This record gives sequence, structure tokens and C-alpha cells, in this order.
Amino acid sequence: MRNFKKFLALVLAMLMVSACAVSVSAAYADQAAIDATGYAEAVEVLSALQVIAGDGTNFMPNDTLTRAAAAKIAAMLSTGAAGQKIEWKSSTSSFTDVDPAHWGNAYINYASQHGIMDGIGGGKFAPDATLSVAEAIVIAVKAAGLRADVAKLDEIAKPAFWATNWIAVANGDNAKGIDLTANVTVFDYTASCTRAMFAQIAYNMLNKVEKIADGFGLEKASAKVVSVADGKVTLSDGSVIGLEAFNAAMAAAGIEGTAEALKGAIVTVTYSADANVIYGVALDSNAAAYTYADGKIAN
Repeated sequence: MRNFKKFLALVLAMLMVSACAVSVSAAYADQAAIDATGYAEAVEVLSALQVIAGDGTNFMPNDTLTRAAAAKIAAMLSTGAAGQKIEWKSSTSSFTDVDPAHWGNAYINYASQHGIMDGIGGGKFAPDATLSVAEAIVIAVKAAGLRADVAKLDEIAKPAFWATNWIAVANGDNAKGIDLTANVTVFDYTASCTRAMFAQIAYNMLNKVEKIADGFGLEKASAKVVSVADGKVTLSDGSVIGLEAFNAAMAAAGIEGTAEALKGAIVTVTYSADANVIYGVALDSNAAAYTYADGKIAN
């Protein structure tokens, strides 16, 4: 699978054509506040992928991140369950202060049982408690599968501040060279982590970690465009893609014309399960046999 960074670059240019498609951050009433944080792109992309959400009207970018919200984001990124409800032992709870009916119970169960987040002791999780920047970074490092890199630094030295090695790994001191804190401005790691800041950290995870990206449940088809009709594009392998989304993704990828112009050409399309949001359209490597003529593909 190609680098998911390319997919995310296209997400911002994509058309959300399904009536049930999630609204991106441009629809939030507090968009001006989101823009002021410097993390607007991260909020927009993760909202489009349904990893994060507001209250239906506002995103509340400067509110402090809660433990339950962090568990949801970490679980979704770890499982690749963007836009889907995780049902991880959701009928029971791992903690006495989290009711099985709590909206975040399944995410909390997943995060705790996979070592991404711990309880606070005494059988409690404190879902509404807030997180510091350091605590949020530790969650991101665990969700990204980089704990082994922290262990290596711990073998060398254990600094006075408990999160120093976790922060170093998040900043790129790891075998994969992943910078989870790229574009994140931090003056005090003990200060509260805002919702917008953690969105940026999560965006960095999604943008950099192939292990996470590969699990995002995207469909990929490499076939000829055989028909364009009734608002749909049909490929020779039977895949059916929404026409408007297909054309929008073509434009984002710099491919001239519309789907109609590609009839007969071999394309590679990466799209979501409902085929209404496309993450990439590319001319297949075999398409070298096809040439542009008046903005159309001909063989």
C-alpha cells in the first residue's frame, strides 16, 4: 500500500457527496477558534475520517482533552476503524466508574486491554478527567507501537521527569524516525492538552505510521473504466464508484478531464467502503500505453 500521506493530502480536496458523509471542520460554528489554534488541517482531516467530532455544532478546540476522548481516538487509530463504532467487549466494563452504556466504554476497554491507557487505580478509569500534554504524548507513542524505543532509552538513562524519554521518542528519536509532535507547539508538558492539540498529534500518527494506515479498511481497485452512467463509474473488476467523488479525486490528483475521458484506461482507485469518498485515483503503471489527446485518454 502506498504511503497514506498521499491519501491524506487528497482528503482536503475531496468532495463529500454522500448524504450521510460526516461534515468536516469547516462546518463547525467555532471554525474561527479552530483556525486560531494552528491545528485546523488536522481537525479537518480527522473530522472527515470520523476519528474526532464535536458536539454537533462546535468542536471546542481549546477545551481540555478528556481521558475518554483520548481513548476513542487512540482505539480508532490503532484498529483503523475510522467512522465505525468499535464493539470491543462493549457489554461489560473494565472499570467500576465506566458504565457499560457509557459512549466511550468500548474504546476505553480496547485502550486499556491493549496497554495504550491505564486506569487511575482502585479499579477506576476517570473518563471525564483531563490529560496533560505529556500524558497525551505517552498515549500517542503507545498507540503508534513505539514503546520498544522508549524502553531502549530507559536502558541508557531515566531522567528526572517521568515522561522525558516518551517525549524524545515522540519527537522523532525512534527507529522509524516518526515525529508525532510535528507542528505541535508546547511550552509546558505538564499543562493541559487541548482537543485541537491532540488532533494534531493524532494527525501526525495517521500521516506517518504505515502500520496504522494499512489498517484503515480502504478498498483498492486496479482495473479498466468500462462505463460511466447514472452517476456511477464501473470498473472491469465490478467495482462501482460514485461519479462525483471520482471526478473530484481525479482533479485533486491532477488528472485531466472527467471519468468519461478515462473509459478504457486502466486506473487504480483507493476508496472508502461506501464508495462515496475517494482517497486516490491514479493511472495504473500499465497506462503508459495510453496517451492524452485533447484532454482524453486514447490507446
